Amino acid sequence: MHETRGRVRSDDDAQVSPATYAAGKTVSSHTPAGQGLIFGVVKVPHVRTYSTTPRSVPSPQVTLLSPLVATPTFSKNEKEHCTSASVESEETQMDSAIDLSDASKALDLGNIRFQLIRLEDTITFHLIERVQFPLNGTIYKPGAIEIPGWDRSFLDWTLFQQEKLQSKIRRFESPDEYPYFPDALEKPILKPLDYPKILHKNDVNINDQIKKSYIDNFLPGACPNFGRDDRGEREENYGSTAVCDIACLQALSRRIHFGKFVAESKFSTETELFTKLIQDGDREGIANAITKPAVEKQVLARLRLKAETYGKDPSTGADGPAKINVDAVVRMYEDFVIPLTKEVEVDYLMQRLQAE
Repeated sequence: MHETRGRVRSDDDAQVSPATYAAGKTVSSHTPAGQGLIFGVVKVPHVRTYSTTPRSVPSPQVTLLSPLVATPTFSKNEKEHCTSASVESEETQMDSAIDLSDASKALDLGNIRFQLIRLEDTITFHLIERVQFPLNGTIYKPGAIEIPGWDRSFLDWTLFQQEKLQSKIRRFESPDEYPYFPDALEKPILKPLDYPKILHKNDVNINDQIKKSYIDNFLPGACPNFGRDDRGEREENYGSTAVCDIACLQALSRRIHFGKFVAESKFSTETELFTKLIQDGDREGIANAITKPAVEKQVLARLRLKAETYGKDPSTGADGPAKINVDAVVRMYEDFVIPLTKEVEVDYLMQRLQAE
C-alpha cells in the first residue's frame, strides 16, 4: 500500500469535524483496501486543505496498460493525479504570477525573480509527488509497453497526448511555454489572447536535453528503493508515474526557458556590452556577463531549505522521515537546471541581433 493524496478542497467544504477543525489538527484516515492512506491538513488560513474523503472517478473507457492485479481499472493514485494534474491554462499562470500582457512588467527583473522563486515551489512539490513511486524505468524505454502506432516510450506517448490536448486550450500560445512535441500541437479552440511582443524571434527549445537529464540523472538518485524490481504494468502505477513526470518536466521546461526573459531584460539594460559580445561570437563572454555566482549560491541554499521544509510532515518534527532526497533536488538545480538556463540565455542572445 502506498500513500496517495486526497483531493484539494477549499476550507468551507473540507469534510472534517468542527472539533478537529477548531483544534487545527492533522488528520488521517484509512480508505478501503487498495486505495491507500489519505492524509489531510485542516485549518490552514488562506490555504486549500486536503479532503479526508476519497471520491469516485469514472473509469476511462479505453486503457493502454493492462489492469493492476489489485484493481481492474486505474488505481486510486492514477485517478487522483489525473484530476489534480489537470491542464493549467496560460491565463491562470499570467494572472497569478507574471503579467505577460505587459512587456515592461514581463521583462522587469524583479518580476522575473519572483516568478523563478515561485517555480522553485512548484518544482519541489511536483518532485515530492513523483518520488512516491519507484523509478519504474519501463515507462522510459521505447517499445517496452506496446502502444498501437507508437514506437517510442510510454512517457513520450502520454506527454504527446497531454500536449496535444493542452495546445487546444492555448497553453503553448503563451510566450513562456515550450512543447516537448511541437508536432503534437493543434489549433486552439479558444480565441487567441493579444500578447504584446516580449521576446525577440528565436528557435531556442532545449526540452530534449531537459527530459534526458531528468530521466538519466535526477530520477535514479531521487527515487526511493522499495526493495524490489519493476513488477510490470499489471502491478506498478505506470500511469500515475507518467502523470507526475509530465508535471515535473513541464515545470522544469518553464523554469529553464525563462532564461530568455532574463536575457532579454539584461540585453535591454546593457545593450552596448551584449551587442559587441554577440557580434564577436563570444559565447564565453556572454556566459560570464550573465553569471552571478553569489545569486546561484542563494538559489541553491533557498532550494535546500524548501526541499527540507516541504519534504517533512510538520506533525512529526524535524526528526521525522523525509519525503524526498534533498541532496538530489539541490544537485538537479546545480548540475542541470542552472547550467541549462544559462545555455538558453546564451543561445537566445546569439540570435538577438538577427532580423525577424
